[in-house]
Amino acid sequence: MRSASQFAGPFLFVACLTRELAASAEKRAAEDLQRATARAKRRAARTQNRMTTSAARELGHLAAVFENAAAAQDALAGGRKAKHSRAGNAISAPKPRSRAQMWEAQQRVLREQTAQMHEAHEAARRAEAAPAADADRRIDAIAERYRAGPRREPRIRGL
Repeated sequence: MRSASQFAGPFLFVACLTRELAASAEKRAAEDLQRATARAKRRAARTQNRMTTSAARELGHLAAVFENAAAAQDALAGGRKAKHSRAGNAISAPKPRSRAQMWEAQQRVLREQTAQMHEAHEAARRAEAAPAADADRRIDAIAERYRAGPRREPRIRGL
């Protein structure tokens, strides 16, 4: 016959395992809750952005309506013809140039770029030549100082 202490070991193991599984499930549930909260925040931000954009668009349309109404009221009050309002009209794209105008514009830009390139090459040549001339001047100055100073006779050491 087995004693009560012999049965306690497996039951304790099962109890610990049950607690661990419960803690694991709680941890997983907390992580799922955090992910869901973050997802909800992102969705709310997107929705708010869409609503703000939509409201701004509607306000733009409303401003155009008010401008048209004001122009109509001014025209009726003054008895003159209503001025054409630009509200609601998109800005038209610039008209394309003729082929000759495009050719001239391209040639002008090409000439400007070529002139800039030649200027840059000339500046590089001048910058390259300047250090050589500067070095030559320094060498000449050292040579002049050497020639101008008193000459010393070489010392001969006795053996």
